[in-house]
Amino acid sequence: MKREWWLYLGIGAAVVAVLVLYLLFAYLPLSRRLAEHRRLLTGQEQAWKQAQEMVARFPELSAEVETARLQFEKLDRRLPAQPRIPELLKDVTRIAAECNLSNLQFTPQPLAPNPEDARYSVQAVRLTISGNYHDIGRFVSRLAELQRLAVARELQLTGRDQTGGTGSVSAEMTLVTYVRSQP
Repeated sequence: MKREWWLYLGIGAAVVAVLVLYLLFAYLPLSRRLAEHRRLLTGQEQAWKQAQEMVARFPELSAEVETARLQFEKLDRRLPAQPRIPELLKDVTRIAAECNLSNLQFTPQPLAPNPEDARYSVQAVRLTISGNYHDIGRFVSRLAELQRLAVARELQLTGRDQTGGTGSVSAEMTLVTYVRSQP
């Protein structure tokens, strides 16, 4: 009977040893690989869901891109290929006269590369003008409505004497226009 007991104990120890070896060399590596594959599968499923959402939004996004393209083309048409300073001077002088402004000084600056976008150059014009506060505001507003793209920057207002009860203001600003850069 003692001999059977040792036999059962030996068989049991061998089975435990085989199970431990199986666990260490077969089960654990396979379970790690399975966990890695599950993680990759989860990532791919998330990417698939995002792709499906983008496909569902494709018509909306296409419409937005088309709208942006049309707006860009509309603005691009407003940019001349040459500075055209004489036409700009005529437009500024006409707007100043319509807004009852006086003492217009128009000083064009050299054409400079645009630091924000190499496709366009910047043509700055330094303006000095006198009139009342509301007329200068109307003048700046009308400049923004020009056919060509023009932006008033660095606006500085200086009060002058009050003549006849109305406040007179002198305004200095930089009018920035854009010109297409040559390829």
